Amino acid sequence: MFIRVKLLNGLPEPLWYSVPQNLSNKSLSGLIVQVPVRNRIVPALVLDEYKNKPHHLAFELKDIHGLEPLPADEHYH
Repeated sequence: MFIRVKLLNGLPEPLWYSVPQNLSNKSLSGLIVQVPVRNRIVPALVLDEYKNKPHHLAFELKDIHGLEPLPADEHYH
């Protein structure tokens, strides 16, 4: 599976990533994931999901690192 993400801090244009097999069985749209950008791991919002790699992307896509952990909220049950 492949996703298009919007970085929470940084570049204004969306970026493309591949999803590892262990995360590709669930919908990620609207979730915050951890993605590699240069030598850092940063949070990004998943905009779209695609089963196949878009044809216009000729380069190899990096895998996301996982879901961004959210802090516990004692007011939400």
